[in-house]
Amino acid sequence: MSFLYPQFLFGLLALAIPVIIHLFNFQKPKIVYFTNVRLLRDVKEVTNNKLKIKHLLVLLCRLLFIFFLVLAFAQPFKNKKNATTLANQNEAFIYLDNSYSMQSEVEDGKALDAAIKSISKIKDLYPQNVMFRMLTNDFESKDQFLVNKEKLSERLSEIGYSNFSREMESVVSHISNRAVQNSSFNKPVFLFSDFQKSTAGDLEKITFDSTFQYHLIPVYTELSNNIFIDSVWLPTRL
Repeated sequence: MSFLYPQFLFGLLALAIPVIIHLFNFQKPKIVYFTNVRLLRDVKEVTNNKLKIKHLLVLLCRLLFIFFLVLAFAQPFKNKKNATTLANQNEAFIYLDNSYSMQSEVEDGKALDAAIKSISKIKDLYPQNVMFRMLTNDFESKDQFLVNKEKLSERLSEIGYSNFSREMESVVSHISNRAVQNSSFNKPVFLFSDFQKSTAGDLEKITFDSTFQYHLIPVYTELSNNIFIDSVWLPTRL
């Protein structure tokens, strides 16, 4: 089972609060004086037993309420199909668009930094024995080799902006050629980019090979105006 917001699981520490209240029972008892309590002994014993059961039920209800409230905020989910698929795979392709268009600002900083963080999260979903093939716009020869999770982390720390911009069609073709050379079929391919039409091209015209599992992951950037009015000339009538 995984959680969409695992940070809320720290709220489970609040389960200690009703337990402490139950153990110490902060409510002070009231003292009532009677001249003769001999007739009340049997009543007192029966009442104490009922109160203990009642207090235990109240404690259980409080614990369950806090537990399920925390789970509701953490949003657990279980994807058995995906987990099995990941466990059976031993190789994955990752493409990262590192063109200058990825300098745009997103919530977590630059678009390139946000994409690298997402790749790190995907990497951690795979078992330790899975190998990765990294690819950037530079099409470097060192990215032709398989790397493990540790080497992939080192490679991600080295990636900077590239002067090259690649159309997604050429990226898909490059990955297909490398896969044929290395007999790597039916492998997942993760494509990280802002998918700007001016650089990535028209995605609808790309023919994706059905033997691969393509995952297009867009990095959404903030909209910014890149056209401004410098000056306005109005014709004058004599």
